[in-house]
Amino acid sequence: MKIGIDITCLKSGRGPARYTREIVTALSQCCQMGDEFILYSPFDTGIEGLPTNFSYRHLPQQKHWPWLNWTLPCAARKDRLNVMFFPANDCWLWKAVPTVVALLDVAQFTTLYYQLPSWKDRLQIRFQMGRTGRVAQKIITISNYSAGQIHAVVPGSKGKTEVVYCGLSDVFYGQGSTGADPVPYILFVSGFDRRKNLERLLQAYKILREKGREEKFLLVGSGGANQRLYYDMPALVKQYGLEHTVEIRNNVDDQALIGLYSHASLCVLPSIVEGFGFTVIEAQACGCPVVCSNAASIPEVGGDAAVYFDPLNVGEMAHSMEKVLSDRTFADELRKKGKVNSKRFSWDKAGKRVYELLATV
Repeated sequence: MKIGIDITCLKSGRGPARYTREIVTALSQCCQMGDEFILYSPFDTGIEGLPTNFSYRHLPQQKHWPWLNWTLPCAARKDRLNVMFFPANDCWLWKAVPTVVALLDVAQFTTLYYQLPSWKDRLQIRFQMGRTGRVAQKIITISNYSAGQIHAVVPGSKGKTEVVYCGLSDVFYGQGSTGADPVPYILFVSGFDRRKNLERLLQAYKILREKGREEKFLLVGSGGANQRLYYDMPALVKQYGLEHTVEIRNNVDDQALIGLYSHASLCVLPSIVEGFGFTVIEAQACGCPVVCSNAASIPEVGGDAAVYFDPLNVGEMAHSMEKVLSDRTFADELRKKGKVNSKRFSWDKAGKRVYELLATV
């Protein structure tokens, strides 16, 4: 079988890039003798440690749209692919070869659709939704919540959508939590998108400070220039007068992140929209108690090993965090349950299922 994979998203370094890197690595470990994989990108990017049946096609192009819908289809046909896999929400507009698409996060089809300022952008997103449903033989998504959202907004997706849960890198199953750092802190790890609900989170943290809690707050993530879609976090922290107790860090690698999870008093994820929620299982695997939103896919991923709150209720959010911070026995119970829950998710299982789907189209 000759499989093409679009790895354009590796340039971004965000969630879709991590998914692509992990699923390609998992495919390399479960593929059959004689399989050939070609990884396509307009950028000079790659994935370390792949076997010799994986090769790269660097197809330079300044603009993404013509690259995706002309340069890539021409290359796919020339290379006589059996199937093309798009692992990060993107998809060409016409089917050059049989096509499988992974829609990881439907925020681009729901939240973003209503926030895009230009009618041209909104029209393009609507057109892309329709074409994805028509072009793809299979649509892979990462939670039952996302599958339901896809059925609602992507015409033709019912009957061809498969849920394949993400996995968790083995590096997170190392050092366990030691309970808390000498300077205790609350941890948030994710993007600074507005759907992450960070303004309410800062309001909840301010309530804790006003009640006498002394924990610092560490925000790990990054945003973007478009303030319709992303928070200006330094400005927001200053607005609430929390600049002396809130720290913002960007570009934290996995090893440093493991240390942050392992020493945090708790990890909080207050998202309103979330396709999966890597933060939840990463924190659980490191033995960090998790307090999170009861919205979207998060309860599906967190299981019975997290404390949940209504993401629109600031008081409930603050109370949930305070419950974990003030009860060491309860926090220790969450740590134990979290480690068990995180083991439900395996890149090995995900890779095998994706390979099966690629082989059926």
